[in-house]
Amino acid sequence: MILALLLYIVGVRELLGHEHTLRPVIAAAVGFLVLQTAVTYGVSTVARFVVLYAVMALLYLGMGGAALHGMRRLDRDSSLRWPLATLGVMIVVLGLLALVRALVIARDGAGALYQGWFAAVYFVYGSVVVVSLAVIVVWNVFARMSDALNRLARHDPLTGALNRHGLQEALQRHFAQPNAPPLALLAFDIDHFKRINDNHGHATGDTVLRAVVRALLARGDDIRVTVRA
Repeated sequence: MILALLLYIVGVRELLGHEHTLRPVIAAAVGFLVLQTAVTYGVSTVARFVVLYAVMALLYLGMGGAALHGMRRLDRDSSLRWPLATLGVMIVVLGLLALVRALVIARDGAGALYQGWFAAVYFVYGSVVVVSLAVIVVWNVFARMSDALNRLARHDPLTGALNRHGLQEALQRHFAQPNAPPLALLAFDIDHFKRINDNHGHATGDTVLRAVVRALLARGDDIRVTVRA
């Protein structure tokens, strides 16, 4: 169960574009196994369940927090925002319930695992979350694919600048605003760019293009850059 949660966290991070490695996951799973063995034989079986649900609570809270943080980093018009927000809130609530469950087991013993109203609430909510998460994850995957396709349709894949279609949409949005502010359009060439490609190769030319676009975009958030051949 702990390994599944760790892998799920890796999946959420990958969905948000973070790099990952399985070494920390394997190390954490082995560390938890050692801790559980020590607690079971060194303390009691009840303590084993307390540790289990306490660790699960921390993982749930971490996973939910990562989803909510990732949602805040997305563009406001991204179709991933609300699915990630829903995912984050549901998992944070499950983490809080798991923490309370650990405290209840510590107070009432192992019988609290299956008896009492709180055990029923935990299992019902946990079942709802498990079913909902599968739907939300699939939705997130398709939403991310949709965002990627929309970006490819509006941006130059080399530099990330707007293409012709993206520029047209940006202009339409700008002039659709009530009392739209004035807009300046500047066109320019990169001097001797063909010579750069001929003498140093197209890879160097690509690097120059990306550097120029980054420099222009760094001038301010209200600047839109379009690359045309």
